Amino acid sequence: KDLPAVRKLLNDVAEAALPKFEEEMRALEKFSAVSGGPENLEPWDVAYWATRQRLALFHFDSSAFSKNLVMENVLKGMFSEAGRIFGLEFRESTGKYPVMHPDTRTFDVVNKETGAEMGVLHVDLYARPGTKNGGAWMSQLQVKTDSKPNVVIFNMNIVKPSATGPLGGQEALVALSQYGTMYHEFGHALQGLLGLNVKYPSLQGTNA
Repeated sequence: KDLPAVRKLLNDVAEAALPKFEEEMRALEKFSAVSGGPENLEPWDVAYWATRQRLALFHFDSSAFSKNLVMENVLKGMFSEAGRIFGLEFRESTGKYPVMHPDTRTFDVVNKETGAEMGVLHVDLYARPGTKNGGAWMSQLQVKTDSKPNVVIFNMNIVKPSATGPLGGQEALVALSQYGTMYHEFGHALQGLLGLNVKYPSLQGTNA
């Protein structure tokens, strides 16, 4: 309800979290030292040695785990969850709408119960070095009017398998870190598709 309460919460969290963070950093530096690395880690060393430690202690390799995250299955899973939670259906509409790039896919999004059109979702998942910004984001391309549909897009930068070479024809895989990002940006896309009648439009979509 007020700023002092916010500050108290942040301070309480910091007070509880900092000793645990320092304990884990000491353990990571000890692991690094006995594994041939530096005794004192710089910030840019941490991710590498944390990955090595995770593999040694828990036998978990996030890169290897990606073989379970086939992009097409992840996309189907997201749509299925949105259908279950929000009552939506995503109908792919190849060739129906103009797209920014041939890799961009479009989906008509409808209310499963009423059949009402909620908008058009553009999904642009592949990286295009030199022509597409890095990272991941959602954009509201068009706001619904009497004559125009609601159009949103969410973008990722997943490596597209080459059609040639030893991995030719392989399905695209989603890195574990990208998996959470896909859901995050898809969440913004849902806000864009479903949030046109919100009480406070200034907090709709990525402004939430």
